[in-house]
Formats: sequence, C-alpha cells, structure tokens
Amino acid sequence: MTPHSSAPNEARVPPPLRPIHDWNDFWFRPQNLTALGLFRVLLGFIALSKLFLLLPFLKSYFSERGVLTLAQSQLSRPLPRICLFDYLPVNSAPVIFGALIVVAALFTFGLGTRLMTILLWIGMLSIDARNPWIINSGDRLLSLILFFGLFSPWGEAISLDRLRALFRGDAPSNAPIGPAWTLRLIQLQVCMMYFWSTLAKVRGHDWLAGEAVYWMMRNTERARWSLPFLSHSMIVANLLAYFTLLVEGLFPFAVWSRRTRPYILAGGLALHLGIEQMMTIQIFGPLVLSTYLLFYRGEEIAAAWESLRRRVWTAPPTPAFYDGTCGFCTQSVVVLREMDVFHRLDIHSARDPRVQAAIPDLDVARADREFLVKTPQGHWHGGFYAIRWMLWRLPAGWPLAPLLYLPGVPWLGVRLYRWVADHRYLFKAGSGTCALPQ
Repeated sequence: MTPHSSAPNEARVPPPLRPIHDWNDFWFRPQNLTALGLFRVLLGFIALSKLFLLLPFLKSYFSERGVLTLAQSQLSRPLPRICLFDYLPVNSAPVIFGALIVVAALFTFGLGTRLMTILLWIGMLSIDARNPWIINSGDRLLSLILFFGLFSPWGEAISLDRLRALFRGDAPSNAPIGPAWTLRLIQLQVCMMYFWSTLAKVRGHDWLAGEAVYWMMRNTERARWSLPFLSHSMIVANLLAYFTLLVEGLFPFAVWSRRTRPYILAGGLALHLGIEQMMTIQIFGPLVLSTYLLFYRGEEIAAAWESLRRRVWTAPPTPAFYDGTCGFCTQSVVVLREMDVFHRLDIHSARDPRVQAAIPDLDVARADREFLVKTPQGHWHGGFYAIRWMLWRLPAGWPLAPLLYLPGVPWLGVRLYRWVADHRYLFKAGSGTCALPQ
C-alpha cells in the first residue's frame, strides 16, 4: 500500500456543520434567474387563460344581474378588501377584464414587469373577491405566487425589460444572476401544499381505505373523458389512491435531493394529469406543474435547452453582418444574440479583416449603412428586408413577422429603417458612439 492510499474501510469525515452559513446560502445566494424568468412566462399564459375562460361569463358572474351582486360579494368578503369592482362604476367588468388582458400580456413578455406584476396581482384579487363562488385552489395559489412576485427579480430574465437593459448597456450579456429568495418562498409554498394535503387525507377514512379515488372516478360530470375500464375497477382505484398519498407525502422531502428529484417530479406530473382528467380544476394543474421548473437551477435548464437544440436543429447558422464600429449597431447585435435562442444566426462585424477574407462577396460599404444577411441560397438581404427575414428565425419575432408583409408596411419599413440608420448616433446604446460613414 502506498503512503498516499487510504484503507477501503476508512470512514469519511463529514463536513462541518455551518447552520448560519447554510441558512444564508439557501435563501440569499445569487442564482441564475433563467428558471425564474421562464416561470414568469408560463405564469403569464396561465393568467391569460383564466381571463379568457371567464370572458364569456362576465354578465353571469360579474354583473348586478348575475348570480352574485356586488353587495352580496361584499358580505361574503367583508371590507376592507382589494377589489377594483368596489371603486369603479357598476357593470364595469368588460373594462376591467380588457385592461387585465393587456396587463397579463405585458407581464408575459416582461415589459415593465414590476408594475405589471402589481397590477395583475390587484386584478386577480379583485376577480376572486367579486365572485368567490367560482374560484378554486388554483386561483388562490395564483394570487399568492403573484404576491411573492412583487419582490421577485423575474423580470430580469427572458423579458423585454432585459432586452432594453442589454441595449442600454445596463445588463451583462451572460446569464442574469440575482437574489432569488422569492423563488425559495414559492418552492416552500408548493411543498407545504403537498404536506398539508397529505395530512388532511390521512386524517380521514376514504384515502387510507383506498376508496377516495374510486368515488372521484365515478363522478362523470367532472371528468373530461369517460374511462369505464378504470372507473369500475376497485383495484385500480386503490392503487391510484395510495400512489397519490405516496407522491404528495414524499414530495416535500424528496424534491430537494438531486437524485430523487426527477422521480418525484415525474410522479407529480402523473398525479396532476390524473387530477385534470377526473376533476378538471381550472388552471390548478398547469400552475402547479409550472412551479416544478423552479426546483431546477437556471444552469440546468439552459444546459437541457442547449442539448435539445443541438439535437433538433442541425443546420448551420445563417451569416449576418453589421458595422462593428457603431455603438448602436453593436448593442443591437447583443440584443439579437439574446433573442436568438435557436442559434440560427452567425453575426460578425463587417469591419473584421478575417470576415472580409472569408466572405469575398461581402459589401462592406453596404454593411456600414444597413444590417446584412446571406441566406443559405446565397441571396443577400439588407435593412428592412433583412430584419423581416430574420424575425422568422427568432421566436420572439414570430408574432410581428407576418405584419411586415401587409400592404404598405414594406414601403414604410424601408424608409423608417433608413431614417434610424441615418440618425443612429442619436440613440443611447451602451457606451459606444457612432461615426456615420462619409
């Protein structure tokens, strides 16, 4: 045995206990905010789905001729309360919902995220207070998460706010890092939800006897599809009941370990898919499943996305060129690279001699005046037409790209692009300056 080798049965020395350090590290260690930003996007879509689901029933649920008048709702939820309906004219539900749809859309895209979070939280509380008869656990959880979001930096990732900060030079181009103690609050909220749900189930008889799921499967009015081969089997009902207790009981503990996390989250996914089939609790399932993202670090999500992207998209990126001596152009390229999540563009400075040698047909003088792309077919697009071609390759540009083909838009777009290019020295972009070519 060499002097440096250790005995096979030698006990490992456990790391020293550092409770204060570990406590502070758990709550306040800066983290990659990618997971938090992606969660905000999903939360925005869930809020929009809630608003659109209620939109056809405004008269039934939120008017004086509906099932619950404003005075009756104030009795069920005594004042003071946060409810816009208390301060706006009677039957103002269409205006409130219209404004909230705009707010939820801006929240999803991350424009003015902090303000939009406040407004959306107030709006959701107002809807729940105006008619508490139609809300469920999903609505309460949504309002609670939005409250945590009031203090969250989730607008610093995957948002228009981040793109604006990148253009101004106020944010680093690498992954956003920031305090994420609100992420911990949401994680603990989900864990406590499962813990108390399990505790409530084991206090009764039906779950321990394995009968609870059987009675839920027999309630065909709430089920999405009729599954008689399952609803008539007591054995299946027993297995599903104990599976539910197992997943909900273990979740608050197993989700914190990297080894057991994938299995317990897979169990939670199966559990909520079953709930969606048997009970159809609006927005509850998608909302809870969205929180599962927060149990992974931003680096893990970014690595998983990169692995998936490389497998799905194997075509070489399209070369694009810009004026590398212009601060406005350089910061615009930083924004483009942030938006290019599929890595469809390979952007270079046209002033780089190595680029000029590698691309003999590159028109450097033209690249000084407008952004250029060279398509896989060998065609060159510049200015407005390059932007239009490029938007189809950027997911954030998909909603805008079709509009650029409307009659009159290309004519206006060419002239607007030319004006911006001629006056780009007026725009504050990072710390760079532009010297227009003579």
